[in-house]
Amino acid sequence: MEFSDCRNAELLDDLNQIEELMREGLKVANFTLVQLFSHKFYPIGVTSVAIVSESHVSIHTYPETGHASIDIFHCSDGSLQVLRLMDYLKLHFEPSQFSYAEATRGRNLKVSTNTSACLLESVA
Repeated sequence: MEFSDCRNAELLDDLNQIEELMREGLKVANFTLVQLFSHKFYPIGVTSVAIVSESHVSIHTYPETGHASIDIFHCSDGSLQVLRLMDYLKLHFEPSQFSYAEATRGRNLKVSTNTSACLLESVA
């Protein structure tokens, strides 16, 4: 996802707010947070990567241009979680322009029914 001309400019350069936004957004979207890694760049910018049971979510901010790039990679059934997280993040970043691209990966990927983990089927 690409958020351009974000009206919530202060958020783009605030590591603590980005981490809180990530935690709350994952909770609202029903993702299972495993670990969160974040870094504040000098002089500006934040990157935050959440490892979730369903895969990962990353946010990279560019305060100097009012931009945030967000990746949501998930292996769970359906896309409701992704849509909820997208809506939550849009609500808080307040972009005046928004775009996203969807990519299907792992054509032979099968989601385990026992866990949230993705399993690669052997192709024989």
